[in-house]
Amino acid sequence: MRSVSLTRRWRWRTLAVVLALVATLIAPALLAAASSSQQLPPYQPGRVLVSFKRGTSATTKAAVHQRLGAQLLRSIPQIDVDVVQVPEGSELAAVAAYKSDPAVEDAGLAVLGHFDAVPPTVPNDPRFGQQWYLQEIRAPQAWTLVSGSRIRPIVAVLDSGLYRPHEEFQAGQILLYQDFTICGSPPGPGCGLNDPVGHGTQVTGVIAAAHNNMRGIAGVCPQCQMIVLSVDDDAGNDVDPAALADALVFAADRGARIINGSWGVPYSVMTTGTYTALNRAMQYALSRGVLFVNSAGNDFNNPSSVPKWPQTTWGGHPQVLIVGATGPNRSLSTYTNRTYMPNGSPSPFTQVVDLGAPGGSGNNCSNPSQGVLMPDNTGGYSATCGTSFASPITAGVAGLVLASGICSTAACLKQRLIATADSVPGLAAAWPNGRFLNACRAVDSMNGIRC
Repeated sequence: MRSVSLTRRWRWRTLAVVLALVATLIAPALLAAASSSQQLPPYQPGRVLVSFKRGTSATTKAAVHQRLGAQLLRSIPQIDVDVVQVPEGSELAAVAAYKSDPAVEDAGLAVLGHFDAVPPTVPNDPRFGQQWYLQEIRAPQAWTLVSGSRIRPIVAVLDSGLYRPHEEFQAGQILLYQDFTICGSPPGPGCGLNDPVGHGTQVTGVIAAAHNNMRGIAGVCPQCQMIVLSVDDDAGNDVDPAALADALVFAADRGARIINGSWGVPYSVMTTGTYTALNRAMQYALSRGVLFVNSAGNDFNNPSSVPKWPQTTWGGHPQVLIVGATGPNRSLSTYTNRTYMPNGSPSPFTQVVDLGAPGGSGNNCSNPSQGVLMPDNTGGYSATCGTSFASPITAGVAGLVLASGICSTAACLKQRLIATADSVPGLAAAWPNGRFLNACRAVDSMNGIRC
C-alpha cells in the first residue's frame, strides 16, 4: 500500500511540474499573441469550457480533469462539454493543456456575452419625433418589452373633462367617460363633457393617445384603458371637491388600478368639512388597491404655496406618488415644486416629491421642443408645460409596469418606479437622489440590464 501511495504522489508531482512548465512556456506566448492582435474579451476568471471528443466516457473526462488539477463545476453530457474551475491567472495555460490532451476536441475561456440593448418601438404617428419626453424616459424601449402583453390596466383621469371626438381617442381606449360636475338650474351633473379648459384632454392624451393610427402623437401607455371623469367646477376653471370625492370612489369601484390627479387644493381655502370628505374618499380608493399619482405643483417652490391636498396630506404614503417636473435633457423645470421640509423632517407643512418626469422647461412652452406636445380640445395638438403633465407621464409608465406583470399591487408599483429611476445629479437638490423616471428599467424583468 505504501509503494502505491508513493507512486501516486510521484505522478501528481510530475503532472504539477508539467502543468507549471506549460503555464510558463505557453501562457506568455498566448498572451503576447492576444495582445499583439487584440485584447482578450471579457471572460469569467478561473473558468474554462472543455469540449471532449464525442463519446468520451465520464471516467476519462474525470481523469483528465484530475490530471490537470481542475475542479469540475458543470457537466453537459449530452454534448460532451464540461465547465471547470482553475486558478485565476492560469486560464490560458489550462486551455492549452486541455487542447493537448488526446481526449479533448477543443477548450476555451468562458467568454462573457452581453444582452443586446432593447430596440425601440417606433410608431407611425407623424409627430412622434417631437415627443422628446418619450425618448428621455425611454418609453419606446419599454413598449418593446411589453409588446406581447394582453394585460390592459385601467387608469382613471380625474380632471376637467375630455374632448371625446379627438382623433387620438378613437381606438377603443376610452373605457368610460362621465361628468361629476354639478351645475345649472336646477343643479345637476353634465357640464364638463366638452372640456372647455382642455386640461383633461391633454392629460388623457399623454397617457393614452392612439398608437400607429398615422395621426398626431403616441401616448405613454398603449395598453392602458381609460376612465375619464370630469371634476371641475361649473365655470370649468377649478376642481370641485364634491365632484372629486365622488369621482375617487367611483373610479376605485370601477376597477381603476391607477388614478391620476394633476391638481391640488390649497390648505388656505379648504374647510375642515372638505378636508374630511376628501380624506375619506382617498382612504377608500387606497383601500381598493389604487396607486394615486399626483403632480407636485407649479408654485416655483414657494413655501407659502406648498401646503395642499393631496400633496402635503398624502405625500409619503406607500400608494401615493408625487411627481415633479423636468425639462429637456433632464434639467430641473423652473416652476416645479420640490421636496420641502422646513425643519428637516416631515411636518404638517411639508411636501415630499418622489421623483421627476418630463413636464417641459418652463420657457417657450408652446414650442414642442420645450413643452409637452399633446392633443387639445380643438381637435388639434399643442404644447405646454407643467407638473400636470409629468404626473400622467408617470401614471402611464405605472400602467406599463402593470402590463409587464412585474407588479400587481399599488405599493409594488410605487417601489418599482422609485427603485428603477435614474439618479440625475442636477435634480438631487429637488428630490431624493435626483430620481428621474425610466420606463424601460421599470418594465425590464432583468433589472434594467437590457436598458
